[in-house]
Amino acid sequence: MRHLSLSSIALSMALVLGLPAMAAASGATPPATAGSADAAAIRSVMMATWDKPEARLEVAPISIEGGHAVAGWIQGDRGGRALLRRDAHGQWLVAVCGGDGLKDPKMLAMAGLSASAARSLASKVVQAESAMPAPRRALLSLFDGMVHMDAQGQHPPSAHPAH
Repeated sequence: MRHLSLSSIALSMALVLGLPAMAAASGATPPATAGSADAAAIRSVMMATWDKPEARLEVAPISIEGGHAVAGWIQGDRGGRALLRRDAHGQWLVAVCGGDGLKDPKMLAMAGLSASAARSLASKVVQAESAMPAPRRALLSLFDGMVHMDAQGQHPPSAHPAH
């Protein structure tokens, strides 16, 4: 008889039920990002920055195109997206926090991606988010506007309400 860990059972249930947030909350990595060191590094950067015991952060989905990525996040009843870039040392940094603008190829190009990379990343974001339940996906659109981050991937003081 094969024994399954609690996290593998939770991941299996989440994937069968189509609940990426449950998969993320289980601590397991869904197949779309399984084995992706970049996705793990992105999740780690965001968790280290914004996860709090009283306000747990969920980071999903993560879409990567070359040296740029868009990661969805949900924290309580708030949500949004983060545009990340890989620096010269291979470290991921949050460049912009935003909402639906980070699904727009024109906005991604304005943030520094080439036109073709912006189109590809936007397409990956839309495709990844289409697997989310509609109510969860709607939370990613709640972040109003765009906030550019400093060189260390931090919000400027008083840029917007805390995550």
